[in-house]
Amino acid sequence: MKKILAKDWIPVGGMDLEANALTAITTPGNTLVMAGPGSGKTELLAQKACYLLQTTTCQHPRRILAISFKRDAAFNIKERVARRCGPELSQRFDSYTFDKFAKQLVDRFMAGVPAPYAVAPTYELLIGKPVRPTIEDAFRAISTTKYYHTRAVKYEEFITSVPLPHDDNDLDGKMIKAAWLYLTAGTSPKMDLRMIMRLAQYIIETNPILRSFLQQTYSHVFLDEFQDTTFLQYDLLGACFAGSNVNYTAVGDDKQTIMKWAGAIPGIFGQFLADTGATPLPLTINFRSAPKLIYLQNYLVEHLLKKKEFAKPSPHWKGGPGQARMCYFDNQAAEISYLVKQIVGWVTKEKIAPREICILVKQTPPQYTTDLIAALIASGVEARDEMVLQDLLCEEVAIYVLNALTVIFGGRYGKESDEAFGLLCNINASYEDVALVRLKTKFMKFIDECRSSYDGTTITIKELGRLIVDIVQFAGIPKLKITFPQYQQGNFCKKVIEDLFSNLKQYYSTTKNITAAIATLLGKESIPVMTAHKSKGLEYHSVIFIGLEDGAFWTYNKQKDSDDNLVFVALSRAKERVLFTFCAHRNGPQTADSIEEILGLLSGSPDVDIVDLRKPT
Repeated sequence: MKKILAKDWIPVGGMDLEANALTAITTPGNTLVMAGPGSGKTELLAQKACYLLQTTTCQHPRRILAISFKRDAAFNIKERVARRCGPELSQRFDSYTFDKFAKQLVDRFMAGVPAPYAVAPTYELLIGKPVRPTIEDAFRAISTTKYYHTRAVKYEEFITSVPLPHDDNDLDGKMIKAAWLYLTAGTSPKMDLRMIMRLAQYIIETNPILRSFLQQTYSHVFLDEFQDTTFLQYDLLGACFAGSNVNYTAVGDDKQTIMKWAGAIPGIFGQFLADTGATPLPLTINFRSAPKLIYLQNYLVEHLLKKKEFAKPSPHWKGGPGQARMCYFDNQAAEISYLVKQIVGWVTKEKIAPREICILVKQTPPQYTTDLIAALIASGVEARDEMVLQDLLCEEVAIYVLNALTVIFGGRYGKESDEAFGLLCNINASYEDVALVRLKTKFMKFIDECRSSYDGTTITIKELGRLIVDIVQFAGIPKLKITFPQYQQGNFCKKVIEDLFSNLKQYYSTTKNITAAIATLLGKESIPVMTAHKSKGLEYHSVIFIGLEDGAFWTYNKQKDSDDNLVFVALSRAKERVLFTFCAHRNGPQTADSIEEILGLLSGSPDVDIVDLRKPT
């Protein structure tokens, strides 16, 4: 691809970026972009990747590393870069979560771990519920002096509270080391993602050649949602890149810090500025939300979050003024009746796509939304809990298979074929241009053969399973495992494929059409239901936050700042409309004593309409 001179580069796609965003993209040196909701943080990083690659500021063969917190965010920025600058240049853009970045370092270089911390490659990754009891059992097992019973700590966090190697002269260090070695010894070691991050840090710190290799590989590092960076993550970053010539671009918003419970560093922006000498660059324009919603956001920023970083509406906003409501109900039945009526009206009368409506809760969506989802479906509007499928649909092999199936049964080439071929380019990164042309010809021939062999309305379940296997084998599982380190561990790649087939089989059995089954799996005609935590980085025309009650915010008095920020996050997902609800009776009586300030501010804002359907007492 022809080089673009830096002075001639313009934002790809004619994107409208404010002055500080262009400065962050084109100016060399470390930067901290302080950007509120709707300011285009992800787009800024995608455009900066294009600038660096298209102007050869990031010179071949060096690469760009982007690190995000969530898998869908990592995928989103990867996809944007591929769309903005094409498959050839985007091959040099690596997008990982912190967990994935750490795990691939451990899986690739664990042979270099010094004794006594060496770990067998057959280790078991502890995820979810098994983490706490497994690590607690380790401390019990090595606690010959009843150490376990004298420490009131969360042992799953305590075991990674200090870096490796542990200090044998300190009692805590000695016991942590004993528990660590108890878990990681033998041919069936066990580690959770926090332990993997500490081990990755240790690998880098004890291997200067590997550290130099990383610094030579990456000329630029992007850090998304930087406000939620934890101590472990920051330690790993420092081990990899501190003191090098690697150029940082960190983006974040301290008004959206919602991960303090998970170890997010207080005051991380100030620490980063001191450590890297980065230039702070604030973004002030909110391109996402309607003016009235932005005024409400600013109102909460000042009165609830006690900050002064106010946003401005986009001068190019073409939608309506926006709408916010605070809705009060006696019980869930009244809430469901009201919300179903509203949503059906939005879909049928206003012609808002179901995917442009989102239902948020503080936690445990089934407890708050099971009956609402059933009522919506009975009224002809599909809705589903996204928590079940969100991780599956962010997996590279699942995305590739669904794209290939869409091309096969959709009867045309387009976005999906480009994305499927983009993955093939990615896993064949060593191919020169001629080889890539041959690969594309081979891929199109494979698609045509599949089209002639299968019909989307008559294909059997057995044939669908065989076709999925053929699609994966066309890419090559060994190449997938080399490119995507998460597939190197155990049978994870196989499990993703099996889960994908299982869900497709279920939807195909209902729809009798594979194209419709894919659309249903992707939720294209379904209202997403999720936690507010999961909604970070997403946006919707209309947002409903259910359960602004003490029962949902039961830890509010312990983590007020994070929960206040969470309400701000929920509000700022909306482009044109947001509804908050309170029920006086939801699985028992509900109050709003702890979160009285939040409800008081929402009810008192001049930009919020009150809907009070409670019966007088």
